[in-house]
Amino acid sequence: MKSVDYYNDLPYKVRIIPNKTKDTFTVAYPELPEVISEGKTIEEALNKAKKAKYEWLSLAVKNGTKIVEPD
Repeated sequence: MKSVDYYNDLPYKVRIIPNKTKDTFTVAYPELPEVISEGKTIEEALNKAKKAKYEWLSLAVKNGTKIVEPD
């Protein structure tokens, strides 16, 4: 099985979605629908998303969950 660092270094697409009603930003990885984060700024949302992605990938590798690789 490939390592967490292998998957974490792959170029996953990132979507940044402004939420005007909450005045926040949501960050999602289309290939990893389980990973989504929100922050008051784009930088905060991206940082939270990177941490969430790493944590999810760690659990997925540990549990043998299939991880989609980007195209």
